Amino acid sequence: MPADAFTLTDFVAFRPERIEAEIKSMKAAIGSMTIDESTDPDKICDSRRARIASGSGVSVDTVHELLRQFSQMSKMCKSLSALRTQR
Repeated sequence: MPADAFTLTDFVAFRPERIEAEIKSMKAAIGSMTIDESTDPDKICDSRRARIASGSGVSVDTVHELLRQFSQMSKMCKSLSALRTQR
């Protein structure tokens, strides 16, 4: 995990300045992606992650963490949708 990553301690302690800094980093990373990359993150290879990181001013680890979080949220939304359709 990158040194500047958002941690559970930050959430529990509710440090608005850390949360806002994290959101700002995420927005910068997403803004540095092409349309294809932002709509289909599976296309992002290591060299593209490095380009996104350098273009947004964040570390490659931060970009990797953003993509990991997106993948987790995507899976969770799909599973919730599946549960809802089972009713």
